[in-house]
Amino acid sequence: MALVGYWYCQDCGEVISRDELRITRTNEWHTWLDGCPAEEFYECHCPYCGSELLDEAEYCEMCGEPCNPKDLEDGLCEICRRERGGGLG
Repeated sequence: MALVGYWYCQDCGEVISRDELRITRTNEWHTWLDGCPAEEFYECHCPYCGSELLDEAEYCEMCGEPCNPKDLEDGLCEICRRERGGGLG
């Protein structure tokens, strides 16, 4: 998983900055190989619910703020939709 600027959690819906991600490292020891080398695995978790189901956030086409894709309509966040609609909605 590449570390882009913002992610969203598919479980709880929160938008998470790269700095907020909880990253865990685990080692798998290959005892059957000479020298018993270890392979490192990194997993990113949501800091709010602990889920590993993270995906890259999408961005509002008007203001550029990171958003959960479910919150975007026609490429716009709720605030920009209201502003574009003249404050109605």
